Amino acid sequence: MTRILIICLLSIMSLNACKQASAGSAAVSQTSQTLSIQGVVQNANVPKIAIFKEDVVAEITLGADKSYAVNFEGIPGYYEIILGRQRVPIYLSGKGTLVANVDMRNVMSLSTYSGEGSIETMYLAKKQKITRKYSNAVRQAYAFEEAEFIDAIEKQRTDYLSLLESTEGLDAGFVEGEKMNIDFGIKAVAVDYQTAQRYYKDDINFTVSDAFTQKYGHDDFSNEALFVSIPEYKTMVYRNYIKPAIETSIPAMASIESTVIKDALIKQLYNDIKPGFKDLDNNMQQLVSMSTDPGLKTALTNKHNQLKSIDKGAPSPSFKYKDINGKIVGLEDMKGKNVYIDVWATWCGPCKREIPHLQELEKEFHGKNVEFVSISVDTPDKEAKWKKMVTEKNMSGTQLITGSGWDSPFVKSFLISGIPRFILLDTDHKIVSSNAPRPSSGSGIRKALNELL
Repeated sequence: MTRILIICLLSIMSLNACKQASAGSAAVSQTSQTLSIQGVVQNANVPKIAIFKEDVVAEITLGADKSYAVNFEGIPGYYEIILGRQRVPIYLSGKGTLVANVDMRNVMSLSTYSGEGSIETMYLAKKQKITRKYSNAVRQAYAFEEAEFIDAIEKQRTDYLSLLESTEGLDAGFVEGEKMNIDFGIKAVAVDYQTAQRYYKDDINFTVSDAFTQKYGHDDFSNEALFVSIPEYKTMVYRNYIKPAIETSIPAMASIESTVIKDALIKQLYNDIKPGFKDLDNNMQQLVSMSTDPGLKTALTNKHNQLKSIDKGAPSPSFKYKDINGKIVGLEDMKGKNVYIDVWATWCGPCKREIPHLQELEKEFHGKNVEFVSISVDTPDKEAKWKKMVTEKNMSGTQLITGSGWDSPFVKSFLISGIPRFILLDTDHKIVSSNAPRPSSGSGIRKALNELL
């Protein structure tokens, strides 16, 4: 199912919603104005919060009483408050101040709102509960026959519309935009059905019915007004252009006329670009030349240089870390050995799931010229927990801890922002892969290791 969901998030839209989008777009305000929000973060465990749209538009340090207030220039519409890892949907109307008192114990149920945009924001909180209610059912529905699938997603549409119609006091322009948002959201779910069915039926030629295409299809991905105002339309544009193999996204983006849409897509690609990005020089240069945003051009150039420094064949950044016995061990101590590095942490579930696979891999290559190194990014206060887990799980190989968490120069050099991350070096400690296959990949990592021996 995981594989299907990844595919589903990135498939291509087809026909029909274009006319609805154009008809409704007149209700969407495109005028930037002063937006205002204030409130208190109750039970706060973060020093700052941020207001987010395409990017962080305002960052606010909480006062001693956990209060905040900010005015900023922006287009009225959908925003989010980011509190650590939590996100709260809000609506900023531009007609006055939204007062959002957020309770971090349960941001959806315990937070309260007043002022301009408060009714719309409370509606969005209730809508999010409906989304969560249907999330598992809709994922399961991808395996259903067409009529059953339609029934499942239309039930969700009905609940959305029922909530919208029963919420009194909503701004008329918000209601019109939200009807489009709901429609695009349902289409964004439906558009993945054909790809999912090809997997479940093991039939690459499976096609949905003409009636299905007419009801849920879409082919207009250039409406800039909707892109900046209707979140689900933006989602559809992203799905149309950004592919699982992100290098293949670049040629299609070159023909986009809207610089707003093009720069937003490039920014999304920037975030997704990882070590191992194919045809690095050519693809990064294309992205730089396509962007009209000077700041984004600079960020792309900087990332290009960073990726170049850890590309295949480049000398690996070094490290010197403490092992479980307190001895300092460095990459130089492994001279003449191929090195397979696992960057992990005790709190990381996916990391822990790789441990048995890594142990099996170590057994298979025992006695061969491969050094297995595990580097923990646990913070110093978790060192005792790290030692305990290494001992209890009988973790072999060279076990190290950075002593500085994510701030380690080695971790930063490899642009590691998520774990587990595996790195493969040859006997000269040149990079074979800065994003190597995981132990659980089966033949992937075994083939890569055997090619070095």
